[in-house]
Amino acid sequence: MIKTKLILCFLGWVTHQGFSVPGLEKSWKAIHPDSEISCSSCHNSNVFSLPSNNNVTAEGRGRYQEILLHRKKGITVHTKITPLSKVDFAVMGDSRSDLETNKEIVNQIIKDDPEAIFHTGDMVANGDIAKQWSDVFPIYRPFFVKKNLHHACGNHEASHCTQNVIREALGNDKAFYTVDFKGFTFIALNSNQITAEQIQWLSKLPQGRKYIPFFHHPAYPILAGHSGHDGVIKNFVPQFKRLGVKLVFLGHNHGYDRNLKDGINYITAGGGGAPLYPCGAVSGPHQACVSDYHYVRCAIVGTSITCQAKLIDGTFVDSITVKMD
Repeated sequence: MIKTKLILCFLGWVTHQGFSVPGLEKSWKAIHPDSEISCSSCHNSNVFSLPSNNNVTAEGRGRYQEILLHRKKGITVHTKITPLSKVDFAVMGDSRSDLETNKEIVNQIIKDDPEAIFHTGDMVANGDIAKQWSDVFPIYRPFFVKKNLHHACGNHEASHCTQNVIREALGNDKAFYTVDFKGFTFIALNSNQITAEQIQWLSKLPQGRKYIPFFHHPAYPILAGHSGHDGVIKNFVPQFKRLGVKLVFLGHNHGYDRNLKDGINYITAGGGGAPLYPCGAVSGPHQACVSDYHYVRCAIVGTSITCQAKLIDGTFVDSITVKMD
């Protein structure tokens, strides 16, 4: 029987439910020999090195290896997370060039039948190559009729983030914009180019609404990939505090993590197919990290939002309910 945790922790307006294993990570060379290295300065290196291993516990490595072994034997991995019966919106990111994983996640989202899908960026590996957009086009085709896919610019989309066949099919050529959805206002931001125009636009958004930003670069990540983005921390976070933001969705780091900082829940949904990063240290129930391919499915109940991280094999690995008022 695999050990799992049920964490119930009341921190003001937030309830956490799920399991959060310190230092959860994959055995990189054995499972993903082509995975990228876990630091932004090492992307072009061929040397296998994981600087974050100093922050990864033996317990975390062992626990994940146990889970992988059970999967290999076809044994269901049980957690004490009850799957949502209804999904209002889904979040995914960093799908890039892994078309098989990308398609599997999109197919699972289609089965959930959410009314909106939010992509946190890096839909392709190189946005300047037209063929990459045409390759992923059929995968996202089911979302074009309702135009319910909302995309934020990732760094790998390069100069064609808003000018490509996907955006054309969605009828959206904006790098930053808002989406009103079921009483909430989602804010798509462009963390690749934090211009004065974008900062001014963000600063003019009125208070009094329930905002949920989604964009690419993380502010306070747990995954041991890219560190917190200075421009996001300097220019976006103060505006989030002004607007009373409680929930933010991110990408860039390849995997799932969740962190609570100054009353704001930051969730990274970067496990859409790009080479995975390992997890750094997890400290307490306000943090979680899982290095695996996934998407996040969310349900709105009144002024609260419950989000669950679901791996592509069907395992639910984290759940959080955020009171948005």
